[in-house]
Amino acid sequence: MRKIIVLASLGMIMFANSVNADLSINAFKQLSAGSDNDKATIEMYVGGVAKGFLHSNAYLKASKQSQIFCFSGDIGTGKAYQLADQAINEHLSKSPGDGKEEIVELLLLMKLKSLYPC
Repeated sequence: MRKIIVLASLGMIMFANSVNADLSINAFKQLSAGSDNDKATIEMYVGGVAKGFLHSNAYLKASKQSQIFCFSGDIGTGKAYQLADQAINEHLSKSPGDGKEEIVELLLLMKLKSLYPC
């Protein structure tokens, strides 16, 4: 039942934000401060984005191309959420007041690249 609620919430987020498919810092913070379902939804979403980055890296490695970052293993949803939150907080500390519409997915990718260089 919980999975259905989370998936339905994710679907609503995707349709409600159909004009802009990127996750902004504002939306991340709003969902993180929301209900337990909102928190679970954003954690699952960010975890899925991290999985996508890992799959992209696996493809690059298999194709004998340079990987974006070098992390061996798996990034769980909790870890991905934590890294995204850290990346957001670091970004906001460098540019307070503006930048709240920055793209969380890109900040997460830059964080992974800085933590796990090749």
